[in-house]
Amino acid sequence: MFDKDYEILVYSFLETKLENGVTFEELITRHSKDFNLRELLEIEPTLTILVPELPNNSFSAHNWNTNTDIPAVAIRTNETNDIPLITTTNKIIMLPSDAIPGFPVLVVKNNERLVSDKDFSNFDKLRTRTIYRGNGVELKFWSDEFDGKKTNSTVRHITKKLDQVIINAYKIYEKDYPDLNGWQRDYIYYGIEPNNTEGPFSYDFQEHIRSFSMSGDAEKAYNKISD
Repeated sequence: MFDKDYEILVYSFLETKLENGVTFEELITRHSKDFNLRELLEIEPTLTILVPELPNNSFSAHNWNTNTDIPAVAIRTNETNDIPLITTTNKIIMLPSDAIPGFPVLVVKNNERLVSDKDFSNFDKLRTRTIYRGNGVELKFWSDEFDGKKTNSTVRHITKKLDQVIINAYKIYEKDYPDLNGWQRDYIYYGIEPNNTEGPFSYDFQEHIRSFSMSGDAEKAYNKISD
């Protein structure tokens, strides 16, 4: 859980020796005919193998019986929203994007919580921890929030009162003129209201998500968001 998920960064495991005495890279190379692992890592330096936590305790790092459970392998790709899945019988099937497996599966993917010095133009300005350096590449965390060695999350407490402009926007478009279907943002950023349809852009405000809620089946909604 170096990035707070149960997964391994392939680059950091290349030289790791397994129970049979061969390294991780040697084992992959032994079974690969159509690609070279090092060449693949040059294209996807954050290549990662994830052990997902599936609903209803169907599979996770905690209940994986490695003596009996042989997982299928899912591949996250930009080519399609559906998920290519290599089954335990070496068949490739397409798992619909809205489906969740109820059987053991590993996911091969790039790591969205890391950035590479090859792909990120402001890499040198990042003040996060370097998780890997070697083979001509350096990887850092995108944010300290993903660093498994940092346990305290950053929480912003907003204590000052809402700006009167925001209160006015709500009052105009939600209370006084609810049938106009106007945008509160129009008033906040441009001063636009029913009797004033033009205005200069204001740089006084920036938007941030402070909270959200889910309705209906919470587990289904959560699973959809996590996709």
